[in-house]
Amino acid sequence: MAARHAKGALVLLVVAAQACASAVPAPETNTPSDSAPPAGPLTWHVDVDAAFVVSETVCPALAVGPEQRRARDFLVSARVVDGCQEIVLDLGRAADTWQDRDSATRVAPDVVVSSPDVWLWRPMPKRSGTLTLSLPPGFNAALPFPKHGDSYDVDASTWAFASAAVFGNVSMRELPVDAATLQVVMLPGELQMVRSEVDRWLSAAATAVAAGNRGRFPFPKVVVVVDPVWGSGVPFGMVERGGGPQALLLLGAQARVDDVVDDWVAVHELSHLLMPPVGVDDAWLGEGLASYHQNVLRARAGLLSESEAWDQLRDGFDRGEEAAARGPLTQSLADASRHMRAEGRYLQVYWGGAAVVLLLDVGLRQCAGIAVDDVVASFRAEQLRVDVRRIPARAFVARAAAAAPGCAHLQYDVDEALTRPFPLVEPLLRDLGIVPASATAPLARLRRVIVAKAP
Repeated sequence: MAARHAKGALVLLVVAAQACASAVPAPETNTPSDSAPPAGPLTWHVDVDAAFVVSETVCPALAVGPEQRRARDFLVSARVVDGCQEIVLDLGRAADTWQDRDSATRVAPDVVVSSPDVWLWRPMPKRSGTLTLSLPPGFNAALPFPKHGDSYDVDASTWAFASAAVFGNVSMRELPVDAATLQVVMLPGELQMVRSEVDRWLSAAATAVAAGNRGRFPFPKVVVVVDPVWGSGVPFGMVERGGGPQALLLLGAQARVDDVVDDWVAVHELSHLLMPPVGVDDAWLGEGLASYHQNVLRARAGLLSESEAWDQLRDGFDRGEEAAARGPLTQSLADASRHMRAEGRYLQVYWGGAAVVLLLDVGLRQCAGIAVDDVVASFRAEQLRVDVRRIPARAFVARAAAAAPGCAHLQYDVDEALTRPFPLVEPLLRDLGIVPASATAPLARLRRVIVAKAP
């Protein structure tokens, strides 16, 4: 996650009903027992009709319900018809009532922001299946789920992680980047940047991220939602993974392409996709990798010079250490990571984590002749073959320490760094010739290799 001023959540966009004058009572649902799920393939069909009421059918009939229970307050009807479970939901009224991006909110007369935890009702027990859609003329749909023909695959990650999708009268296009495709969704709003400039910005970010994966973007398709907001920069970004990768990027209405094409936010967010999701208590690893990559990968892609990349990393370390000093004297980086969101320890965790990643990257290059990106790639390759899981940081560090016989010390180095409020990174910066700047420092050659432009 990246934000300059605020934190938020990536959301799912759904065209929904006009607000009703009075509440519609939720009827009793007529659902079968979930003791033994019916045989046969599971399918969902969602119909967004001209009245903007979402009608959902689940076949065969199962016990179903929303991940967010309060969605039942906006249920119009639920019944079993011809062996299928039919749910009708007044999502527009929910959006107008909640005005909450984590659940549902209207962002334009014909566009509503909503989490699939509200509208895509999950079966009990949870199962995978296929989804089809019906939309009114003029409406578009961008879902994170893989699409085959006219249907989408809804897999286990749909229930494990948040999702984002777009339905409605919005601008959508496919932007090829190497062998990948960014499905760019433009939410309503005025922008100074024209379409080609937005594409240039996103292409540059995706190309930089590919530099962390041997020149290939980590997924064949990613939905990227661009939300125009007031300002001139890129104040916030977020990636979610439910059903497939998707990103939300806020873009200032007054932003110019030359101001944002080398900006860090898009690279930070998309670089999260290089690594499978990390354990929630191990934010130092997930956000540390992204904070490290936002500078190193931009340099490899030619968006930053070598000195600019290291200057920005050093500046991040300084700000992280200052933030750590403002916290409890006994709070370790590991503790700050566990309580990051509750206590707002973002700078300490993001940049403390980036400092640990730098220690690992340099250590691996010295003891095994590989980079931290090679360890990241090994986990990503495995994630394609297993069910949904979060990677614990201890497993990541253990794999790095096992890369070669001489790498065993990396486990101790990381453990020691995590016991401090902020890792002791100054000696390494000195050896790399960063502070003070030196072309003859012991690790000056390695410093250049880390940010060398991709061939």
